Amino acid sequence: MKNLTVILVIGESATSAHMSAYGYYRKTTPWMEQAVQRGESILFSRAFSAHSHTSFTVPLMISTCSQYQAGDIADAPTIVNLFSSKGYGTWWISNQERQGIFTNFISVLGEEAQHVFFSGNTESRQTRYDEVLLPKIEESVKTAQQGKLIVVHFMGSHGRYADRYPETFQPQLGELVPGLWGIHEKNKQDEIHTYDISIAYTDTLLQKITRILPQDQNIVLIYVGDHGEDVVGSYYHDSARQLRHDMFSIPFMIWGTQYFRKHNKELWDSIEKIKDLYITNDRVSDIIKMIESETCNFDSLVMKDAGDIPIRNGEYSVSDITCYKVAENVNRLKKLTKKHFLLHRTDTLEKAAIAQRSGFDGVEIDVVFDPKKNMLMVGHDSSVMSGLSLEIFLSSMKKWDYSRLWLDIKNCNSEYAGAIFSELDRLNSVYNFKMKSIIETGYPGVYIEKYKNNGWFISYYAPTPRNGSTTESKQICQAIETAREQYIPSGISFDIATYEQANAQCPKVFSKIPLNTWAIRVSDIASKNSITSTLLRHNLMAEPSLDCILLSMETDANL
Repeated sequence: MKNLTVILVIGESATSAHMSAYGYYRKTTPWMEQAVQRGESILFSRAFSAHSHTSFTVPLMISTCSQYQAGDIADAPTIVNLFSSKGYGTWWISNQERQGIFTNFISVLGEEAQHVFFSGNTESRQTRYDEVLLPKIEESVKTAQQGKLIVVHFMGSHGRYADRYPETFQPQLGELVPGLWGIHEKNKQDEIHTYDISIAYTDTLLQKITRILPQDQNIVLIYVGDHGEDVVGSYYHDSARQLRHDMFSIPFMIWGTQYFRKHNKELWDSIEKIKDLYITNDRVSDIIKMIESETCNFDSLVMKDAGDIPIRNGEYSVSDITCYKVAENVNRLKKLTKKHFLLHRTDTLEKAAIAQRSGFDGVEIDVVFDPKKNMLMVGHDSSVMSGLSLEIFLSSMKKWDYSRLWLDIKNCNSEYAGAIFSELDRLNSVYNFKMKSIIETGYPGVYIEKYKNNGWFISYYAPTPRNGSTTESKQICQAIETAREQYIPSGISFDIATYEQANAQCPKVFSKIPLNTWAIRVSDIASKNSITSTLLRHNLMAEPSLDCILLSMETDANL
């Protein structure tokens, strides 16, 4: 037995998609972020739960059984058994009920520890916040026992989310506006907000636990979620209905004291090397056993490809999760067409996150200039606004290496054009997106040429024909021709129907200039052979100057 303390904190219904340490746009996990920045913690960036239900995942997390090693979970040894056999003191400290249809078996495993604490025997209407466990955790850390395994099971973000933290705990997460998650009923918006507060509450408790731990002792803390939660959607963690990213994406963090990091440097560095590869939480017991035995074979626990990582007891893989299936099809279209594909009308921060996970090259955002605020605000028109500035979107996307950003400026005119482009210059000085941008406007003013010469890509918006008449197509041709001759835009953007009709009459207006179009729904490419042939045989695809294609996709985060 070594003078080692291992603390395993099991989260509940916590998705990494709502943690700022993982790129979420609300400051829900400031301590976790700081711990990583200080080098105290390692975050697994691609961690997923083996299943979407606690009763399936927790036994796999603590036993020798896993999706990779079959066995009878009822008879399989656990890390509690292993540490006890080596002389370690073992603790099971839980804020979940001891008895219940979903917890009975987990409780049986927990009872094998030498010291057991459950905050309640059965499910109760009385709310017990996870902070009730702090005195028991401190007591276990300070006992004279030389080596220890301490398992802590939180209630975390289990529904009903508002019951998971005291009313006095109100972190400053920002104003609730449609631009966060899309247009939802107030009760749904409040539900998402309280979920975020519960995540922030857990972050503060992790900080309090680490403050209890002496830095001069050999202590490692592992925090991992049992499963995620699709709180913005309708299915929460019911993956039998649909495999959603947020149901399976989980936090997985390893924190070490100064002593542990210094005296286990090879272990620490080995974990650091695998943190950006795919891993599931049924590997937790393996990681703990390797830490205890000072074995550095962590490469055997991770995979490079999502398709190699099983979920739901091997019935599916991570690549079957919805956003990965979309990414597979988007990437297929990119390879076949050699074009850039952007997600259309990405006017909420949640939808921008969905676009990134789904393999898009970037996004198209609707923008309106607000003369009172002298700011570019996100929204399609005065009746459908996000409530957020473009700058907040740029800030939240700065960790995403997108290659195109299409800004559809809805109210660029002679009155606002100068102020709009001044604001674009200011934002570019901070976020450096000019070389990736497509600034779309239907205003054929002198600013088109002026700002094109200043390095901005200004795409002239060609109107979409409404009835397909020859007269209307001629008018569109004339408008494009006039814009090209008088204002010299960088490119032209249009509905694919515009090209079909206008190009037959005036093909020269579409030649020798970058083109950008929109037409296709992501649902059309859900089947591998549905849209590809239609898209590839379209005349527009033969245009070498075609650069970007917008895809529309219905999400739970639409504005």
